[in-house]
Amino acid sequence: SADCMRRNLQSRVELFAPVEDPELQSELRYLLDTQLADHRNGWEMQVDGSYVKRGWPEEKATKGSQERLISGAEKRLKAAMRLRRRRPRGIG
Repeated sequence: SADCMRRNLQSRVELFAPVEDPELQSELRYLLDTQLADHRNGWEMQVDGSYVKRGWPEEKATKGSQERLISGAEKRLKAAMRLRRRRPRGIG
């Protein structure tokens, strides 16, 4: 990971810990897959340390990874707000 590069570790502390909860593992896998599949804003590091912007696959993605993640968060917020309105008064 680029976060583990020496220049990034010189002035901060990094912590690594196992994620054992299957639900959290699934969420992390989704986040990683979304980032890795980003051909709109994604860059790939080359062997010499330089970066090359990813090309478009045959099917052009309409949104970059950040836009996709933000859209997902907005949908979850709307669903949570609907659930909150359905709760009977006096609970929570």
